Amino acid sequence: MYELVNDKDQSIFQIKTKDELDKKEYWFNWIYANTRAQVNYSNEWRLPTTQELEVMYKELHLKNLGDFEAESYWSIDEDPETMANARSFNMSKGTIFPRKKSGLLRVRYVKTLKAGIPSESESKADAPKSKGCLALLAMLAILGSALLIVI
Repeated sequence: MYELVNDKDQSIFQIKTKDELDKKEYWFNWIYANTRAQVNYSNEWRLPTTQELEVMYKELHLKNLGDFEAESYWSIDEDPETMANARSFNMSKGTIFPRKKSGLLRVRYVKTLKAGIPSESESKADAPKSKGCLALLAMLAILGSALLIVI
């Protein structure tokens, strides 16, 4: 197994090598690939994100490590344009493409060892939600105390 660091968020993840996968099957549709990780390997293992696949490409594939084929691999990321597609990573070109979930692509499973730090843009995107939740909780507390007075 390999342990890699995602430079974008400093998360650490581990990947299953080709030898650790079931050698009878290398090609899966996206739905089966997601289910297979949980059934065969436990809930800790999953398909990688496109960022994690990019790290595998740079740190392993380009250095002839990890025994990757120069083909496309599924990521866990769904395509925001249509729910019928998910994103794949092409190991021969180092590029991300949307693919129909029913298509057959290669897989490599990962397990998060250390969660990453959200990027500044992710933190800013979450900030209004947090403030909105706090405001909602404050309103519920006020309403709750008002209800207690009425009763």
